[in-house]
Amino acid sequence: MPESLRYHPPTVSHNQGASESNWVLHTPYAVPDRHWELDEHGRAKTSTAPGRRPSSTQLPVPNPRGDDSDWTPPDPGVEPHRTINALRGHVGDWREANWKGAAPRVRLLLEDWAEERAEMRPFWCQREAVETLIWLFDAGPAHAPCIHASIVARLRQANAHWNDGISRVATKMATGTGKTHLMAMIALWWAVRHPDGPVDLLALAPGLTIRERLQVLQDPKDELWRSVAPPGFQGDVKRMRWTILNFQAFQRKSTLHVDGRAATGKEKDLLYGPRRGRKDLHAWIESEREMLDRLLKAHRGGGPIAVLNDEAHHCYTLRDVRLTKGTADAEEKEDRKRAELWFGALRALRANGRLGQVFDLSATPMWLRRPAKLQAETFPWTVSDFSLLDAVESGLVKVPRCRSTTGR
Repeated sequence: MPESLRYHPPTVSHNQGASESNWVLHTPYAVPDRHWELDEHGRAKTSTAPGRRPSSTQLPVPNPRGDDSDWTPPDPGVEPHRTINALRGHVGDWREANWKGAAPRVRLLLEDWAEERAEMRPFWCQREAVETLIWLFDAGPAHAPCIHASIVARLRQANAHWNDGISRVATKMATGTGKTHLMAMIALWWAVRHPDGPVDLLALAPGLTIRERLQVLQDPKDELWRSVAPPGFQGDVKRMRWTILNFQAFQRKSTLHVDGRAATGKEKDLLYGPRRGRKDLHAWIESEREMLDRLLKAHRGGGPIAVLNDEAHHCYTLRDVRLTKGTADAEEKEDRKRAELWFGALRALRANGRLGQVFDLSATPMWLRRPAKLQAETFPWTVSDFSLLDAVESGLVKVPRCRSTTGR
């Protein structure tokens, strides 16, 4: 195994306060058993508290300018954090019961992912995220039927209001904790629970860099799949039909061609006349179905497509979103345009009977422009949370630095 892919845990010190050298409190492969306490300004104290840090509505990091007067303690009791914290307990109980109620092959996956091994062992945060999804979709009704029904009802209500009824669930994992690996784990579980025929999967990304990183999902021989799929599951990997796109691809194109190529603007003016405003050109714009057939050639004749949104904080509707007072600046206009286009892709898939379950992955699954009526910025359909502080305390990411206002 390449040395660059091995995890090298940093030195852990338990006798001093939170400092540059000893932020790490525990291994990234096990349930966090303690966390740094925060003072009244959101700074880490020199003492730790037992157990897991609750998911909360605010990122408890002090103002980089040093003004902490407006800092308030995070509230873990508002939605969706109340649901996330409840799910942690129920999924933990289910895990302790050896995943009772999971299908036999799904349990084999869970056992393999939990096994201690030297190479490419899933991190705790990756396991927790996929276990939460499995509990919600498969095992919850048998494990805790009333509680499961209540949580599913909350998620359904959130999706009805915020996502036009599209079924979405979001997992939050800090940058650097392995969202591509989590995508593979989700996809393999999804294939196992759909054992007949091909499994259609669409990964959407916000840019070329992320799209290129996701290309490994299309290669069944890639080391990623060898680490995720235990013996006997390679056939499930091969049944996957992947398409990986930037969300910007979901734009209807002109079908007007000249000599086998797309017509230029001048050619369109010659054909229709600039004074007519090209009103007749709408006849040369592909339909939504034609656009989807062009983009999703690998899925012809298939069933509903499961969508995995990477960096999903760019994908939301604009319903009730609080806008900047006055004229929106260029950045806000661009945010709104991206959000409308990305969510429009989900609408188009649903309208044409192609949309299955939507899984959102993001380090910050929240509106870039927060809806005014909500107490928390986090998407209400978020079901798991591994925050930046969790990642720092697990040794997966470094302590972030805030630039001083004095320039030093």
